[in-house]
This record gives sequence, structure tokens and C-alpha cells, in this order.
Amino acid sequence: MNQPVLPALVAFTLSLTAIPAFAGTIDPALKVELEARPYALHNVLVSMVDQVDLAALESRFNAERAPLAIRHQETIESLQGLASFSQASLLQDLSAMTADTPLRMRQVATVESYWLRNLVRVEATSDVIFEIAERSDVLDVHLNAPIELVQPFEGEPDNGSMGLGGVEPGVAEIQAPAAWAMGYDGTGALVAIVDTGADGNHESLASRWRGLDPAYAGNPQWAFDDPYSNNESFPFDGSYHGSHCLGSIVGGAPGDSIGVAPGAQWIAGATIDRGGGISETISDAIETFQWVVDPDGNPSTMFDVPDVCSNSWGVTDVHGVPACDNELWSFIDAMEAAGVVVVFAAGNEGPTSSTIRRPADRNTTAFTTLAVGAVDGNSGNSFPVASFSSRGPVYCNPFGGGGAKPDISAPGVNVRSASAGGGYTTLSGTSMACPHIAGVVALMRGANPELPVQELKQIMFDTVTDRGAPGKDNDYGWGVVNALLSVEGALETVSVQVELLTTIPELTDPFAGFPLELAITDGDDIHDPSTVRMIANGVSYAMTATQPGRYAGTVPGLGCGSEVQVAFEVGVFGSSDVVRYPSAGGFATTQWSDILDVVLDSGDTTGGWQVSGSATDGQWEQGTPIPSSVCSRGNPGQDADGTDGCWLTDNDSANACNSDVDGGNTILISPAFDLSLEGSILSYARWLDNTNGSNPGTDALFVDWSADGSSWNTLEIFGPANAGGGWLRPEFVVGQDLPASSSMQLRFTVGDDDDLPSVVEAGIDDIRVVRYVCDDPTIQGDVNGDGVVNFDDLVSMLAEWGACSGCPSDIDGNGQVDFSDLLTLLGNWS
Repeated sequence: MNQPVLPALVAFTLSLTAIPAFAGTIDPALKVELEARPYALHNVLVSMVDQVDLAALESRFNAERAPLAIRHQETIESLQGLASFSQASLLQDLSAMTADTPLRMRQVATVESYWLRNLVRVEATSDVIFEIAERSDVLDVHLNAPIELVQPFEGEPDNGSMGLGGVEPGVAEIQAPAAWAMGYDGTGALVAIVDTGADGNHESLASRWRGLDPAYAGNPQWAFDDPYSNNESFPFDGSYHGSHCLGSIVGGAPGDSIGVAPGAQWIAGATIDRGGGISETISDAIETFQWVVDPDGNPSTMFDVPDVCSNSWGVTDVHGVPACDNELWSFIDAMEAAGVVVVFAAGNEGPTSSTIRRPADRNTTAFTTLAVGAVDGNSGNSFPVASFSSRGPVYCNPFGGGGAKPDISAPGVNVRSASAGGGYTTLSGTSMACPHIAGVVALMRGANPELPVQELKQIMFDTVTDRGAPGKDNDYGWGVVNALLSVEGALETVSVQVELLTTIPELTDPFAGFPLELAITDGDDIHDPSTVRMIANGVSYAMTATQPGRYAGTVPGLGCGSEVQVAFEVGVFGSSDVVRYPSAGGFATTQWSDILDVVLDSGDTTGGWQVSGSATDGQWEQGTPIPSSVCSRGNPGQDADGTDGCWLTDNDSANACNSDVDGGNTILISPAFDLSLEGSILSYARWLDNTNGSNPGTDALFVDWSADGSSWNTLEIFGPANAGGGWLRPEFVVGQDLPASSSMQLRFTVGDDDDLPSVVEAGIDDIRVVRYVCDDPTIQGDVNGDGVVNFDDLVSMLAEWGACSGCPSDIDGNGQVDFSDLLTLLGNWS
């Protein structure tokens, strides 16, 4: 974990909550435990009297219309500065109490300081804790209580047996695709989850992990937090829950959309219900929250700070957390004062009333804590409330009587999302609903990056699809979230709105470019027509007004293979303000004349393939995979391309579906393929399962290439880690990952480990190459650019004869129009 540099005392002296000096209090339940077990080590949280007045801080920010960067920096520095100053005396005293005495008294095993709330975690004997509570600088002492996920109500992780399925019904019903069509898919936004972690290799998540950004080079811990083992080099899922939740926020593989904001990027904390004997407590959540709100440990930076933090966990009475506990609340308040929207699942204890979990049960203001209930999004927009969804009323409010909760609802019944290890699975619960809300927040921040937290929540509440009793009720809250209306509401707070009327395709002409049209709508501010510009790869191009509020331009043709990113900038009349669209990044397009996707081998025949190897069982076989209903182990259930044919190791239902490779290796060599065009993309579908048996994760799939059929070179080794079901398609660039060759062969080898008894099964299918076509329309000698070389071009060349650097007639570029250029012109005469 990163260790922040604490700022000077002046950063927080004006933001202290006024609390008189008195001895601290011990939670009654904890006091009973301390008295019953005086010699045991007790894990407690000690809150200091001095706390930053976050309400006053946020009130000032709102009055000043402070940007998020200012809110973030001042909040973090105030919190860190106060903790550093006010904890010093306590920490010094505790450092002298670590001796292990014969009577097992006055023992202090662990001391950890936190700043998100001004508190210290102490693991000590009862006498030490009673002594701490008597200090005048201590506010209260509570148990460092356990925390747990809101476990799915229905469905169990099924090893990702489901495949792609288009846009998820719940995502569609809350109108997320309509927001995407407006150009707002979460691009520019960053989301965080605090859960079991996330599978960084999953096809629906992998490309959008923020840790891949060059700005994170050497610092993957800024994008993944493991508070237990500090294994932070690459994200993993300690269970299954986190990947499923994250998929509903940002998930999207080619041809599939399981997430509300597929354009957003993500970071994750592996904090909750990790298993393996790890005992998760509130202090673990605090540590992760501190990471979420400032991942790089630098309060002055914002690139690393997420827009929203999704939490599908909570606590109840059985966890030992007192009702209406403001310790949990203060963490959330600090994060939101710093600009991070925090959302929590309501819980799956419904339909009984007053079953909202903590801290989702807080109702001290109209916006805290944002609790999410679950509805069924698979039956149109009737949105019946889920029977399991926890209900209000709640009593953690200053108004007296019960307050309505949850705050808002989202689809949480039979939600298909990412399965850790590959594939997809269906689960139900408010854990599945909560990520939908986080996804909508990402859409809103993508549309309006400076939208303050409470204003964002108000817009979301105001634009719901109201169901149940009119207004806010204890089943739906305000209603079911509407992504489109939420985004439109977020845009209304932006004075000048920009809309791209022409969709920029993924492929554009490398020479002629691509024409487009832009619409600009004025609000309180008015745009300056002379400032409307298109930015392509950092170069500014003027756009032409075609009518009031409409502008035309052309994405420049930058040549074959160019990756072009396009954005737009509009100046505000009478001001130096500039509106950028999109707010971050841009619209991406690749420039080629054409892209040809050529199937080299569909896996449907044995023609040209060779099988060999020393394995006594499990040799490669070509055929139609045995259905999963017949063989659920060692079988993908279907081929990758839907043609019903592929290569598998021992495609046989006999012997309990034993398709395992035993007693050696099995080798599959392809026919020779034409890969002579450099820059083309080779790919194939591969399937590997090494998760069964007494030594799972032992064997791998080895892939080699050869241009002569005799000497072989490694292309990739898939596994032994991160293998376990699901067809995956790696890609390789010809000329970079392997050489160009007109007779390229591939070799696929799977072997049984010699030392450990293991189970490994594999499949290969659908080998193809994507070839990029570049048709340059330029004809040498076409001086006037009319597409033909004729007498007009000859006249133009003679007029430029002699020294003429850069002239169209200087075909060879030597600075002279001479006989060399004339000969080229005559050679191309039409």
C-alpha cells in the first residue's frame, strides 16, 4: 500500500468538528467482551475526538463551485494532516506497551493508523483498551467488526458455462444503449469496486483495466489493491463475486454488452470474502477506501481517482456493528467530499421490512447513503421488485420515525455477467443491481466530468422510472434508474452542449478521410463559431458552419495503418472557457482502404493436418464437440465458430468423458498457410481446461510456428495459470510476433506433466487472418490531381520546369522538375 506524505497542520485547522474534551466511550457489546476475556487480544477501532468537519468543507466547495480537483486535494490533505497531528500522542504511548509480560497484561500486538476517518486500529489486551478509552483525545472505541458480501440470492457460479448474448435485457431496459447512441458510453470515466477482486484476463474486462495505461507503468498497485498479501501486479478474483459485479458496470466483449458503461475503465480492490482463511474486517475496508480515494498517494493528481465506487457488501447486527454507526458513514462522507460517488447494495433480506444492511440504511440526508434495491429487468419495463430485495423503513435519521429506503432500484434478477476464469454466469441479488447504478454514474461523469456528487444523485433520483407508490417508497426508493434521462440531466448542467451527428466508423479512408457533421447547442453560455475545431491526433482543423449550430469537417486521411483519435473543441463567447467533446479521449478510427477477414481453416476437416505424439490417451481428434449436457468435464460443449467442427483432445464420452491427455504429449500440426503480408493479424480460437484433478493448474498449451516445416519457434504458451474453460482468441501481428511467410505452419502441443498427476484437455478452432488493404489512388504524373495523366499534366510540368522544391511536378522530390520527372509522367500516360 502506498504511504501518503502528510501535509502541514495549516491544511486542516479550519475544518475541525467542534467536540468538547471528555473521556471516550466503549461500545456496550465490546465492553462485555473485554470484561469476559481480559487476557485475550481484542481487535478494536479507536476514533479520535478531532474529526474534519466534512459537511462544512463540502458546503464551502459548493458555494465556491470548486472543481473536483480542488475538492479532492483539499479533502485528502485535511484528513491526512489532522490524523498525523492528533494521533501522535496516542501512537507514542502505545509504542511503549508492546512488551509481553508473564501475566499477559498490557500487551499491544498491532497498531495501525488511518486518516480517512481519524482513527487507529489497535489489537491489545482489555486493560490497554480500557486505558485508551479513558483518554481525553479519544472519542469512542468499537470492535473492528467483520464484513461480508451481500451473497447472491439465486444462482451459483457455474464456471462460466454461458456464452455471449448481446445486450443484457436489464441494461437495455434502463435505456443505457440510448445513452451510448448519444456518444456517452462511459468513455473518460473510471470506476472502482470493493469486492473479491476482478479477473483481469476476462475478455469483457481485460482491455479496460486502467493499469494498462502507460501512466501506470511500474505502478500496477494504483489500479489493483490487495490489502492482505499485497499481490498487486495484476488483478485477480479471490472468488467470483467481484468479476460478476464489475462486468455489470463496464463489461463488454466483441458482440456482447453486459455492462452499463462499456467505455469506462476500472480499478478494483480484493477486500471482501476472499476465502482461504482471510478474515475481513472494517479496517480492511478502510484501507481499501483510502486507496480508492487516492490510488497513487498524491492528493494533487486526479487521473487515478475513480468517479464511482461500487460496494456489494454490508453488515448486520450479527457482525457486531452497532445500529446507525457513524464510523462507516464517515468513510463514505470523506470519499464523496473528495469527489467519488459511493453506492451500496441494500441487501437480500427482503421482503421483510426494515432489513436494509449497514451502511446502506443511513438516511441522515436526502443523499446518504445511496442504497440500491433490486428489480426484475427481464420482463420489459414493468420492473417488478425482487422478493429478496431488502426493504425500509430505516431509522438512522435525525427526523424521527422511519425513513423510506432504498434510494433507487436497478435490475438484479437473473443478471448475466462475467464469470471469473472465463465465460459468463447468471446471478440474482442487490449485489447485481448495485453495479448498474455505478454504471449509470460512469455514464453521467463521462458526459459531465465536473458534476458534483450530490447534484449527480439528485439528477438520478429526479429522472427515475417511478414504480410502486408515487414518490419514494420502501420497495423501489424513488424508482428504477433511467440511464438515458440521467445522462440528459447531466448534460443540462453543461452550458454549451456538443453532439456528433455523424458516427465515425471504425474504418475510414486513409487518403480521402471521412466527412462528418457536428451540432452545438447553446445554454446559459453562447459558443463562438470561430473557435469550433476538430482535433485529430493533436492537430487542430477548422470546421465550417453550414447553418446556425451546425458545422462540417473531414477526418483527415493520414495514410494506411494510421490510428486516428478525433475530438472537438468549442470556445465560449466572451470567455477563455473551452468545451471539449468528448471530455477525455476521443473517437477512434483506423485508416485502411479495406479489411479482409479470411478464414484459413474452420476446423471442420482433417485435410492437411497432422497428429502425432507419445500420449497413450487423449490424442487430438477432429469432430463435433460432445454437448455439455452429455459431458460437462473436459469439453467446451460447442465449437468456437458455430460450424460444428473443431480439434479436441480425445473427443469421446466414454470412460466418464475422459478427454484427458495421459502418458505423454499430443501434437497437432496445421497445413501451410499464406501469411506473406506483413501487418496482417493471425488469430485462432483456443480452449484449455486444467482445473480438474488432484493437481489443477499444472499443464499448459504450447503453440509454435515454422516457415519451413522443420525448425519450430515459440508463438505462445497458454497456461498453466488463468486456464479454465471458454474459447479465447489471441491475436498475433505478422512481421512482429512471427515472420511473414507464404508457407507458415502452426503446431499445438498439450502434454501430461511427468511429475504430478494432472488433468489437461484442449481444443483448437477457426484459424483466420485479417489482411489490411491499402489502395493508394495517387498516380505519379497526375500533376493536377484529376485522376488521369494527360496533356494538361504535361503543360503544368513544363510551366514548373527547373528548380521548384515542393512543386506537384517534382515527382522524385529532388527539388528540380527535370527529365526524370518527365519520364515518369510519360510512363503513366493515360
